[in-house]
Amino acid sequence: MALPPGRRSAGALRQDGIVDEAFPAMLAETGVPTTIFGQGDQARLAAHLAGKAPAPSPVVG
Repeated sequence: MALPPGRRSAGALRQDGIVDEAFPAMLAETGVPTTIFGQGDQARLAAHLAGKAPAPSPVVG
């Protein structure tokens, strides 16, 4: 499933079946910054890890 660029809420990802039911609550409890990468995002992940590009799809609680 291709995700549109930009921020996505954890609840929207759960509703779309991308993450499990527990994910939104876990994210809210931990408060850790979260980014989702999908199939075909290998180059974007590599660029992000190298500090050359922002994370493509931040997840917000």
